[in-house]
This record gives sequence, structure tokens and C-alpha cells, in this order.
Amino acid sequence: MKSDAVSQYFLQINRDSLFIYPTATVAGTAIQAAACMGAKRIILAGQDLSFSNQKFYTDGITHFNNENLNSTIKAANQEVPNVKGGYNLTDISFLSMKENIEKLITLLPKIEFINTSRHGAIIEGAPFKPIEEIYDQLVSGKVEPNAVADWINNNYRAMDHDRVRYVKEKMDLTLVDLLKVRTEIKVIQKHLSKVRELSRTKPVKAQKELEVIELLWGPIAKRDWFAPLIESIMPLQIAKFDQLLPNIITEQNLIRKTDLIYDHLGGLLVEIDERIPLLQEMFLEAINRINRICESDLDGTC
Repeated sequence: MKSDAVSQYFLQINRDSLFIYPTATVAGTAIQAAACMGAKRIILAGQDLSFSNQKFYTDGITHFNNENLNSTIKAANQEVPNVKGGYNLTDISFLSMKENIEKLITLLPKIEFINTSRHGAIIEGAPFKPIEEIYDQLVSGKVEPNAVADWINNNYRAMDHDRVRYVKEKMDLTLVDLLKVRTEIKVIQKHLSKVRELSRTKPVKAQKELEVIELLWGPIAKRDWFAPLIESIMPLQIAKFDQLLPNIITEQNLIRKTDLIYDHLGGLLVEIDERIPLLQEMFLEAINRINRICESDLDGTC
């Protein structure tokens, strides 16, 4: 996935070489997976991409309550042509899904796309056909019971043991480094705990404390894994801190500067520290999975 910065970092994969684009709908992932496995025709079912007949989903869907559904439909303020020749209400979310699917269709010109959503929006590049007509065409066809598994076996690529070892070692080192970062965060927090008071009573010492804090924070933020890992799990917090950073750097008033650093860097460090135990669990699970894969490999040499 082109949006998976963590895997790209650990597997050392260039983003431009990846196949699956992230889309606003899981249908986009399914389409790309089908294309990857050699599909010649993709039939879209249930892709209304609008509120057909003033409804969100077909009858029987119960994982949304009626109050939320009704408010969402009432808030829809755009229209889109439907396959019956009329118009359906829609919203930005559905329009984004529609745009994503239509972009994929243009990127996959060798695949035939058919839209079977009887009351749904027109999907460019996927002409509408009733589902009954499609069923009649397919019912006499034969699909092997293990078609997907057979495809995977027939397209099997031998495990690159050197690559597996490289990824595992990289994950082991990162796991150890996460523990070091927790220790480094605690040291910074000790300095942060006294810098505000010093800025009001001993400005020279406060300035020195700020320099120490900057020297301690730099090595954490500049770690190779920091951007792909931390920005993936807490993107809003990192974006907010990056947005405020120029103001913190250029602030000339020492008291205001220390307040900004205490509030925003201090808050960011707390959130990073709180997430490290979960990251540790995830890394341990990932490493265990790699070990199980190696054990199940035919020659078991990795």
C-alpha cells in the first residue's frame, strides 16, 4: 500500500514501486487485488455511491442507527446522475469514493467493469447492467473451488532469506531503541519540569535549560524510524507540533517561549511515551510472525 510508510521503511520499498493505491473505499482495494490476480472482468455490486431512494444502504443493514443515517442523508447537498436517468442526493464522502473508483477504472483499461447497482450513481467506465442479466451470463461458468489459493501457489516466489533476516534485525534494533527513547523522554521531562519556573526567576539558567532540551529532543526526532512510525500512529499531534514549531523558535520573550515548549513539546512527549508500550507489543508480535514464517519455510534457513 502506497500509504503504508511503516512497511515501506522496514522493507526498504520505494513508494513508487508499490502497486496498491489507498482509496476512500475498500472497493478500491478489492478492485486492485482482483487486477493483481489477473481478473478480466470486475462486477461492481452495491456501489450506489449516493443516497438512492433517500436511503443509505440496502434494507437489512443494521450497523448504523437510524438517527445517524437520517442526519447524514439530510446533510447531503449535492446531486449525481443515477443509472435510471435521474439524480440521487450525495455528499463529499461518496463523491470521493466515486472519483477513486473511476480513477482506478482508467488505470486498468484492459479490465471490463460493469456496474450492477440498480438505483446507484453512474460510474464512468462501468456501464450499468442488471444483476439478473450478469447472473445469467455467469451461472453456466465454472470457477474452481480453490481458484485464489491455486493462483497464489502458481505465483509462489521463493523466500529471500537474506531479506527476511535484514527486516527482522531492523525490527529488533528498533524495538530496543524504543526503550532507549522512553529513557531519553524522561530526561527531557525533568528539564521541562523546571524550565518554566527558571524563566521567571533565573532567565540565564532557563536559556541554558532550553539549549539542553533542544539537544536532547533532536536525536529523538531525527531517528530514521521516527517519521514513518510516530507520524503514522499520531499524525495529528505531529502535524500540530510542526505547525507550532516556527512560532516556538522565533518567540523572543523567554517566558512565552518556555510556556510554549512546556505545553507543546511536553504534551507531545507524553503522548509518544504512552504509545511506546503498544508499539513494543506490535513489534514483538511482528517478530514472532516472522519467526513462524521462517519455521514453516521449506528449508527453514532464515
